[in-house]
Amino acid sequence: MEGGALRGHVSLTYRTEDERRRAMVGFLTAGLERGERLLYVAADPDRDLRALEAGAFRVADFVREGRLAVASTAEAYFRGGAFDADARVRAFAEEVDGAMRAGFSGLCIAADATAILEHPTARDTWTAYELRADLLATRLPFAALCAYDERRSDPRLLAEVDAVHRHRSGGSPKAAPFRLHAEADRLVLEGEVDLTCADRVRELLASAGRDLGRLPVDISGLAFADVAGIRALVAASRQAPVQLLGASPTFRRAWAALDCDGLDTIRLADREASGGEAT
Repeated sequence: MEGGALRGHVSLTYRTEDERRRAMVGFLTAGLERGERLLYVAADPDRDLRALEAGAFRVADFVREGRLAVASTAEAYFRGGAFDADARVRAFAEEVDGAMRAGFSGLCIAADATAILEHPTARDTWTAYELRADLLATRLPFAALCAYDERRSDPRLLAEVDAVHRHRSGGSPKAAPFRLHAEADRLVLEGEVDLTCADRVRELLASAGRDLGRLPVDISGLAFADVAGIRALVAASRQAPVQLLGASPTFRRAWAALDCDGLDTIRLADREASGGEAT
């Protein structure tokens, strides 16, 4: 899928510089056409912007006109030398607000995040941050393309990061057993949640709960959850009230058969009832 056809919160995995350049030029150009302010972030943005200019993207003109801002990965994500997810979420919202006050329709961000997966203060918390960014993209007028060099990235981390974006493009990293992304009024959990990934799903849901205050989770696309997976959902309810939407008959039987503290604090509801009573 070409960058210009993408919108929202998008994960891009690439294997060549030309692949990355084409995707980013397409993504940023589409943002310009929508009237959005552009932000480009990379470990070495000057080098990367020269490559974008070679692709006929008028970097110097856009910077001079105030339509494009540029930042290094260190400036954007590691102020003080460490990654602070809460501070970055706040900064994200402030950047969108600043773009709107300046007369733009929103914010369009293209960021090469490869170096972030290699940073010791970010690699363990980055996936949860990306899920929070996915949530933010359902609430604020911004689009973000998060690019990762498949040649340099830990396959396990890359699969997790890919799993928490609503949209994806580029190559095909090894898939995580689950996908967890945001929609306007709920999270969507798909695939399989078992002993191999249950703790990770619990951590991600708990992180999202801090922003949402509650956790409506659509599990209509959840193909399988073992005891560890169900316990992970229960554990997430200690951070925020959980409502499970669209539970299959198989899931409901497993749920009813499980003896687990906290089970009675979670509601099972129809898929359409994001704020309604349990059925």
